[in-house]
Amino acid sequence: MFQIFRMPRLRKSSIPSLLTRTTNDITQLQMALTMGLQVITQGPIMAIWAITKIADKNGNWLLALLVAVAATSHSYALPLDNGHC
Repeated sequence: MFQIFRMPRLRKSSIPSLLTRTTNDITQLQMALTMGLQVITQGPIMAIWAITKIADKNGNWLLALLVAVAATSHSYALPLDNGHC
């Protein structure tokens, strides 16, 4: 992703080439940061919105959601088997 330039190579490279490479690196950083923040913020907001919508419909649906979330989180919390008995 990022390139490390040594002084002899920097001297051989043209200024437009270095500018283009630097701009591309900054663009990649911006895209990674934007996508990461989108995932971090969008997920919890959508989850809270969905839970409130489900809670408005019927208590049975909310109970079903809670059971599904508990079962899913329990399966993720279990340690992986390393093959040791």
